[in-house]
Amino acid sequence: MAAQHLAALSLDDKPNVSDGVVDDAAPGVAWLDARTPGAGWALSVEPFDESDFGLEKGDAVPDLNIDQEDGILSLLNSSQRARAYHVSIYDRTLTASNGTLTSCPCRGRRCTTLSIAVPARTSVDVCEVEGDALTVDLESDVVDIVEPTELEARTYDAFPLPREGGPWLCTQASGGLLSHYAHASTFHAVDFRCAEGTPCLAIGDGVIHAVDVSHKDGSIHVSELFRWNAVTLKLDDGHYAEYVHVSSSACKVGDRVRKGDVIGATGAVGFCPEPHLHLEVHASAAKDAPSVPLRFGERVPRAGEWWGGYAAAS
Repeated sequence: MAAQHLAALSLDDKPNVSDGVVDDAAPGVAWLDARTPGAGWALSVEPFDESDFGLEKGDAVPDLNIDQEDGILSLLNSSQRARAYHVSIYDRTLTASNGTLTSCPCRGRRCTTLSIAVPARTSVDVCEVEGDALTVDLESDVVDIVEPTELEARTYDAFPLPREGGPWLCTQASGGLLSHYAHASTFHAVDFRCAEGTPCLAIGDGVIHAVDVSHKDGSIHVSELFRWNAVTLKLDDGHYAEYVHVSSSACKVGDRVRKGDVIGATGAVGFCPEPHLHLEVHASAAKDAPSVPLRFGERVPRAGEWWGGYAAAS
């Protein structure tokens, strides 16, 4: 079932933002940048030492471990590169240094998902997991963090959502630690909170390059990172604008569209804690093409800003 959470805020609200993400934009998800000094809400962040886990130099090291005695979940990065850890755990209470981590309904169960950036040769004791460590229903995705390529920002004078129904809250922008930071292809993406079914608008003239609206639902579970709906528009400037999490498309491949035309409707499909539009622009159609920084008018979207169509609303 698609995520239904949509926090009710007004233009007068100034949302709290942590690590490039509006705090209430992802119920059931906890994120942490262990690359910065201090442990944050984690229990501890320490240099990785094989001997702490009964290992010797050269031994294979698991990505994570739950201690069978104390239930502590540890993320183990024995590599020479920073890594992104996304971990989902069903039906358990997770207790960190700041108290119980939130969970939310997911596929008829209760789920908590973690998104944690771990520096090279570092172990993070994240939280205590209640119950028997051997029976924890856990799924993870661990990847090397690919730093963004330095590219010139693209400026567009059309916004991807209509004025009607706005202003729109930017809930995650460049480098957001919820889901943007790990890959160069997503680093400069922007997310805008909006109800399912909100029209998606072409940010420039172009031709529809790809359409995939085969999926029907979404959640916070880590498995959703591998499936989503998207409409991709090849812009006349040679760049590719990808509209992600959409529920439907108003176009087919090869259709010519003009700036401001409706090309689809927003949704909550894939890794989508709440309904929103995820937009990223690439210089090519290659699968791993890095995302390009975006401006609308003269402004770069930042998490926590309201956008009233073509410019940031004050």
